[in-house]
Amino acid sequence: MKNHLVQAIFIIFTLSFLPLFAEGSCEQEKSIIKVWDFKFNDIQTRRVFTKIDNLFLENTPEALVEHTGFEEEEYIPALRSALLAGTAPDIIMLHQGLEFTEFQSYLEPLDSFIQESEIKFNNNSLEPCTNISGEKKALPLSFQGIGWYYNK
Repeated sequence: MKNHLVQAIFIIFTLSFLPLFAEGSCEQEKSIIKVWDFKFNDIQTRRVFTKIDNLFLENTPEALVEHTGFEEEEYIPALRSALLAGTAPDIIMLHQGLEFTEFQSYLEPLDSFIQESEIKFNNNSLEPCTNISGEKKALPLSFQGIGWYYNK
């Protein structure tokens, strides 16, 4: 069984996301925010993520969201290739641990965003989003639990 299935899932904002809505953005042309994840292909998760995308768009009319789902086994190789080629999406989803560690050098620090945001994150949920230098480079999306099952 894959260890990362029992770990927290994080949505990661990459370098290009935060500057998209800076003052002076072009009103004539909408900014396209590309989102990649490994859960969007699941019909129930797609419904939830689509609602999130639509709520974001209601509050950010100058944007368009292009949300792409991958099968889990295809996701990391595709993400690796896109990051190396400089064509990665704006928002990516990662598991904590090895995936976060591998890709953190591509991620923009979010400390100032978190401080300025009205979102109140639990400090325990932000701890795994922090790199070795103490920078917060991810935002928690959800947590998955693990259970023990007895097969008599």
